[in-house]
Amino acid sequence: MADLSAGMLADAGASHVVFGQSECRAGHGEADVCMSAEAARAATLVAVICVGETEAGRGAGRTSR
Repeated sequence: MADLSAGMLADAGASHVVFGQSECRAGHGEADVCMSAEAARAATLVAVICVGETEAGRGAGRTSR
């Protein structure tokens, strides 16, 4: 979770957190999805993990191989 901690989200009333979006992985350098999932679980949040490609990668056909 790049901009907010899991604890901050839970304190604000969130029940779920979405992370791992390709743009966030590229822009924030998020690489350790397992660490983020553990932090979400520790804060009693449901982790929704995104997997996929960047829009540029998809447009260039690099992800269909």
